Amino acid sequence: MMTKSIALLFLLVSGTSNSLPDSASEVIEVDKKLNMLIMQNKMKEADPYYMDDFILTTAAGTMVTKREVLDQIASPELKLEINETAEVKVRVHDHTAVLTAVLHQKGSYKGNVFDTRLLVTDTWIKTGKGWQLLSGHAGRIKE
Repeated sequence: MMTKSIALLFLLVSGTSNSLPDSASEVIEVDKKLNMLIMQNKMKEADPYYMDDFILTTAAGTMVTKREVLDQIASPELKLEINETAEVKVRVHDHTAVLTAVLHQKGSYKGNVFDTRLLVTDTWIKTGKGWQLLSGHAGRIKE
């Protein structure tokens, strides 16, 4: 009887842990898709990835709303050659995922050329619409 209980407990525990890597993989894929949409200036396609009350805290110390982010994505003055994350780590708890990574962006905005790497932390929430961004934070990498 004890052996059956231990085996059942093992199956239950191993069954629940398998969903976490799947969710983490989903978030990584959604993040990649959003980065590509931003690079292609596809504001309408990017819109559903952001929750309505999304807030981004920038490396410059300002707070930016969903509307402001979408306006930047739509701007023909935003030209990105690179917009990708590396060293990605995702932690999932229930319907919340926190992605940390190094974001590399290279391009220009309103004539200002940039090539920068930032530490980012994004909070993703699993909703009826899929994974959506609730908040983001970007910080400069100390050299």
